[in-house]
Amino acid sequence: LRPAGLCSLDLRRADDFECGVGEEVAPHTFVVGEGFEAGLVQHFFDKSEIDELIDGLFEPVYIETHDTRLAPDFKQMIARWILALRRPS
Repeated sequence: LRPAGLCSLDLRRADDFECGVGEEVAPHTFVVGEGFEAGLVQHFFDKSEIDELIDGLFEPVYIETHDTRLAPDFKQMIARWILALRRPS
């Protein structure tokens, strides 16, 4: 990424309803056991992990959360981090 370049990230949050489902291979990291993503590794981020990852490498333009509740009972929640980051000049 060029100096002053922008990047965007869409990351799963640790409070997502699928966090903890499947075989745990590292903290907040699970191998999906079934469905079309079976065998894929999913990592779920908490805010401290994001802060640690971008520290000194990127300047946050914005960091927000996005929640989607799933029907029929709206108890399950897809939870995401949406980030826009700028590489320092």
